[in-house]
Amino acid sequence: MSILTDDVTQFLPPTWQKITAQHEAIEWLSNQLDEGLVLGLQEKKSSALIGYLFLTGFEESLINRHIRIGYVLSKKCWGVGIASEMIASLIIFLAKEGSVASITGGVSMGNTGSVKVLTKNGFSFIESMNGAHFYQYTF
Repeated sequence: MSILTDDVTQFLPPTWQKITAQHEAIEWLSNQLDEGLVLGLQEKKSSALIGYLFLTGFEESLINRHIRIGYVLSKKCWGVGIASEMIASLIIFLAKEGSVASITGGVSMGNTGSVKVLTKNGFSFIESMNGAHFYQYTF
């Protein structure tokens, strides 16, 4: 609940917004788990949960996989490089894993912070659709 604040979810899909009760957060997380792999992000010092990384398409094929990513990061963690470090680490992990052809992430128009995170990590703009810009990293 402390992660899914209005400030954090404002640029996310409508079904990820206006979560105000614990049962809604549990349902939201359950829906994300149904769609793919969900990784929790913990603060190193306190082990407090500070966000989630979502990977869709990770288990669909053994070779030439095209992964879609998304992430949610607690507002208190914005602007200090955590998201950039997370995406850089994901790229390193998937490069070592060896069977992923590309990673695609969608960013709502106006979410300049996430655009910077992706482009800083080598993602390139590929298209705009339904109010979002899509960026892709190709291995």
